[in-house]
Amino acid sequence: MNPRVRLSVSFACIAATALASTAFADGAVSLKMKLKAGDQFTYQTVGQISIPMPGKGGAGGAKQQKMPDIAFPVNATQTISVTKVASSGSADIDLTISGTTGIQTGGIGPSNRKTTAKATISPSGALAMAKHANESGANAAVGALTGTGTLGSITIYLPPHPVKPGDTWSVPVPLPQLSSTGTASAKYVGNTQAGRYKTAHIKLTISIPVHAMLDDKAGITRDESKAQTTVNGKMTMVYEDDFAIAEGRLIRSTGAGTTDIVISQKAKAGKAGGDKPKSQAIVAKTTMSSTLTQ
Repeated sequence: MNPRVRLSVSFACIAATALASTAFADGAVSLKMKLKAGDQFTYQTVGQISIPMPGKGGAGGAKQQKMPDIAFPVNATQTISVTKVASSGSADIDLTISGTTGIQTGGIGPSNRKTTAKATISPSGALAMAKHANESGANAAVGALTGTGTLGSITIYLPPHPVKPGDTWSVPVPLPQLSSTGTASAKYVGNTQAGRYKTAHIKLTISIPVHAMLDDKAGITRDESKAQTTVNGKMTMVYEDDFAIAEGRLIRSTGAGTTDIVISQKAKAGKAGGDKPKSQAIVAKTTMSSTLTQ
């Protein structure tokens, strides 16, 4: 046999064996992350965070003039380095994000910087984040409010049981920084090919109720007496994910969604009667796409 043909057949046999190890007699497959110490995955993430602006009032009740919408591009590299894997399959990772992320200190805005963090990934794909280095609580909140930031497009919520195309599942999505728990609802749409990977195509909808309190330094607080600003609303993102069945890793993800919130500032004391509380409604639109590059 031609050496090249023999090599191709060998690779095909290896891939088929790996895929068979995830399949069950009824055609269902077990979709799980498969990580080992020393693994490193790099994703290129692009997208945009846009905020439609309200009209600007004129004197004497003049017709409002529409202010230009605000849009912040996202162009970042996200690298996951696996440092340790427990017997349960959960992995400790170092996460490095560099480039334009659309998140800056104290709020949303163009930011070009490098951020490192410690985190864990469960076999079902969920990320549990430690606090980012040099990042305030406000940044964590803003990241969650804009579709869980760039992390949303490299996070997947896999089923707790074997599934077949057409099957659905739901899992909770905790967000401790927002004192909220959302829901990830997913459907195994079918199988597809992403480059050299045979993948499960999953449609994932994440819905998160938002309630956060910020102190006078824009940090998150759970103490109502220290809260100067409250944020209430809902965030919804819909992702189209391709997950490599045999290799156990996310290959690409494309998401879009909205964050509909009301930001309310506490009335300031000091003047006669005090200032009136101020509220502003914001609808932020987010698109985010990540592709595994290595």
